[in-house]
Amino acid sequence: MKKYTTLAALLGFFISAFWMVLGFILFNAPNGRIADLYYLGGELLCPIFPVNSAHDIYGPLVNAVLYASVMWMGLQVKAWLQSSRDVSRSPENPN
Repeated sequence: MKKYTTLAALLGFFISAFWMVLGFILFNAPNGRIADLYYLGGELLCPIFPVNSAHDIYGPLVNAVLYASVMWMGLQVKAWLQSSRDVSRSPENPN
């Protein structure tokens, strides 16, 4: 579980860092399809990270914590569902 949570945190950090670098590259891009895709992708993949404050290092860190916490909660729910399924199939439970 720790491995998956760490991988999710690294993924969140690098996705946010990629959007930050892309923001520097597209800084003077004219309004159009590419700029719209950039803002839409940033809003979908980095919901906490504001696109117009690309100089802030806390954005990738917060995004990494967000990705890791979502992965951790998902793994907790998966473990809970598996344990409840195992309890319902136990020999003591005739149902």
